[in-house]
Amino acid sequence: MTTENFKAFLSTLDIGNWTVDLQKGVYRDDPIKNSSGDVVSYKRVVACPIPILPTAIMDNVDTGQEKVEISFYKHRRWKSIIVDREQIASNQKIVSLSNKGIEISSASARNMVEFFADIIARNQNAIPYKLSRASMGWYEKDFIPFTDNITFDGEDQFRHIYRAVKSNGTLEEWISYVAELRQNRQMRMMIDASFASPLIQLVGENPFIFHAWGTTSFGKTVGLMVAMSVWGYPAVGALTQTLNMTANAMLKQASFLGNIPFAGDELQIIKNKWAGNFDQLIMSLTEGVDRGRMSYDKINETRSWKCAFITTGEEPAIKSSSGGGAKNRVIEMECREKLIENGNLTASFVKTHYGTAAPVFIDAVTDMNIQAQYAEIFKEIIDTTDTTDKQAGSMALILLADRIVTDIFFKTESPLTVEDVKQYLATDQQVSVAERAYSYICDAIAENINKFNADSSSGVWGIAEGDAVYINKSVLSRLLNEEGYDFEAVRREWGQKGYMKKAPDGKYRWTKYIKSQSFMCFKIVTGDIEQETLFEEDDELPF
Repeated sequence: MTTENFKAFLSTLDIGNWTVDLQKGVYRDDPIKNSSGDVVSYKRVVACPIPILPTAIMDNVDTGQEKVEISFYKHRRWKSIIVDREQIASNQKIVSLSNKGIEISSASARNMVEFFADIIARNQNAIPYKLSRASMGWYEKDFIPFTDNITFDGEDQFRHIYRAVKSNGTLEEWISYVAELRQNRQMRMMIDASFASPLIQLVGENPFIFHAWGTTSFGKTVGLMVAMSVWGYPAVGALTQTLNMTANAMLKQASFLGNIPFAGDELQIIKNKWAGNFDQLIMSLTEGVDRGRMSYDKINETRSWKCAFITTGEEPAIKSSSGGGAKNRVIEMECREKLIENGNLTASFVKTHYGTAAPVFIDAVTDMNIQAQYAEIFKEIIDTTDTTDKQAGSMALILLADRIVTDIFFKTESPLTVEDVKQYLATDQQVSVAERAYSYICDAIAENINKFNADSSSGVWGIAEGDAVYINKSVLSRLLNEEGYDFEAVRREWGQKGYMKKAPDGKYRWTKYIKSQSFMCFKIVTGDIEQETLFEEDDELPF
């Protein structure tokens, strides 16, 4: 907004008996009449001592609620803010606009409310009407903010991120520099994960996490900045965030980003908040939807997102005891060598060359048959690896993004193949909690085999017989619990796979004797497995 624009816009409005003056602000002169009805004087009613106008009506496409853009002049500059329609319709609520720099008090609040209501009512066709949204990403075939059809009306706390989605430098310079960085396959995959984020909604997949971990000084933070330079200004605090925030803050930011990737640095910062296990956080982020929340006067709308989460840390996000659901949703990459050789030079480059690739990429994929290409890659992963559907889905998105950006940006490269990336896919066995728990118990038994001797001086856990052990029920539960596993959660699958054998009475609980002392135990096979007959889903195991 400029003074000239303000004057031009004002000239198009019907402002009734109000005056909007650049020096005196907004006021009207109400006539005072005598008993005969003659005007004897005027009383000045001041709405605001600075010039101010409603300059646009915003209609939020997600909620249907209206907001109003207000422009005003103060401290020798023009400023525009967006507020809820109800805020300027209430004498009590409108006073809070003083926090935005608008000169208003409880004494003038009523006049200001009347002014806004009068101007908006008189100028239904003159005040610009805009569709708006509080989040970024896809809306039908438009992608916010790379469209003039949808206006951002989101919360102030995210405006710095919204403003960071911009461009600087040339696309040619960015391609030339980043092409060299992509010679490192792990760096290339991190960049591909960033490009994959807006594809998630197009193919109907769930969000996924791409986590790069390894020792410090490997360039992970700078690598994250390179990945986010696809979208805009990638500095930490702009499009790259430290993960020192609450889970609710992460969900709220993900909802705002919509389809633009969430970049989080240094996952280990919040390790203590989650007792060293990020399963609950992983599941919350990758569900893509947050529950509605009740405030004192309304139920807030449910937040949702379809984006990739690209994170870094000094240790894995997935622990040995993590649930299969969490492990399924994370593509994890251990960095054993530097992602970027010259971190300072690269950080300086992407802070001055950014945001030029994303609009071109979005424009290209809008008219592509994304679903068919995705299905083709997904099928190849499933047919040639022993991974799970969810792992295959996430990796298929990364490979699809790589195929597209290779075609439109990095033409001298060959697209990555399934063979190139299969080492980063968790196998079905690695994802299974029961499999990991069984592997852990076998290791624990092997390490403590002396405790399966009746004459052990360090405590007796049970009896070893051939390729199996009879382990005390309490010991088994304790060992699993110490590592974060729950026996109740794995025992059905252990029974189905023959890892645990039934007693002659058809139950899995055995009674054995050590020196005439009976104890309750389970028979765990530690040698070759002969699989039991599978139980139907509804059958109850005879424990």
